[in-house]
Amino acid sequence: MRRLTMLLLAALHAGAACADRVVEAILDWEGLTRLSVLAEAPVTRVTVGPGEVVAVGQVLLETDARLLEAKLSAARANLEEARVRLAEAEREHRRNQELYDRTVLSERDLQLAEAEWRAALNRVEAAKAEVVAQERALAWSRIRAPFDGRIVAVYARPGEMIQTACQVPVLVEMAAADAMAAVFDWPQDRPTPGSVKGVFLGRAREAA
Repeated sequence: MRRLTMLLLAALHAGAACADRVVEAILDWEGLTRLSVLAEAPVTRVTVGPGEVVAVGQVLLETDARLLEAKLSAARANLEEARVRLAEAEREHRRNQELYDRTVLSERDLQLAEAEWRAALNRVEAAKAEVVAQERALAWSRIRAPFDGRIVAVYARPGEMIQTACQVPVLVEMAAADAMAAVFDWPQDRPTPGSVKGVFLGRAREAA
């Protein structure tokens, strides 16, 4: 990102004395946030550009999520199947418990039935976790604005393939809509400035 170098007028107040000092500062965005996706997929849509004001929750960028949607559908189907098998295992477990209470079923057979019921229960929990994981993966296939702000930069275009294996790339930068910060060095042997006026003195120049 490119930043602006500006000159600030710092007013020093010490009792009745007042002195001005001109310092060079870096003007940068306040609360700069870098956004990305976790999906390895091509970009399908970019809805914003630099300088645009966006609202929290607004979709900024989307990738091709068809594979993730298919995985989520499969995970949900597996969960439904696991629930059906759990219901069957619960009915069988209750029946075996009744047989055991009537001394018709051995304790070993009852333990085997209970083990099958617990295994079915574990399969349901695992299927639930997989659904949650796939839902999160799908959510991370698009970028939404985490707060009200302004788009600072966009580094992706439709059709571009996003690779996240080695490093997650920054695709969008945004910041607070109307807040910027000036960072400058102040000599330790000088009093702390009582006030700083963000006034451009001369021509601002870009700094890489």
